[in-house]
Amino acid sequence: MTSTQECLIVFDPEHNPLGEIFFNQGACRQISLNQAGEDLIGSHITDWQTNGLDESVTMQAPDFEQAFLLWLQDHGYLHLTMPLAAMVAWSEIQQMDIEQQKKYEMAVLLRDLPVHKLV
Repeated sequence: MTSTQECLIVFDPEHNPLGEIFFNQGACRQISLNQAGEDLIGSHITDWQTNGLDESVTMQAPDFEQAFLLWLQDHGYLHLTMPLAAMVAWSEIQQMDIEQQKKYEMAVLLRDLPVHKLV
């Protein structure tokens, strides 16, 4: 299920983006949260850096991505998994002066594009 490198975009239940989590073979490689993301999930991520998710899965473990997806689902957050090639376009979508719901819908369309169309 997990590709070699990908990015998970995290949204709150109202489709507001909270940030991006970059993965490599299921292990967390980089986290970039906006202020809303820091406010809502930043303390959890800080805790996971020292204690692991569910006290057993470290962020560097190959099964962290799957554990994180379950945590998001259990806590009502939304996510889209994107290939790294889509992140430039996602950055441009975030700068648009449109509703968050429309940005989310555009991100879904972007996610569904074949990778060769993104490069």
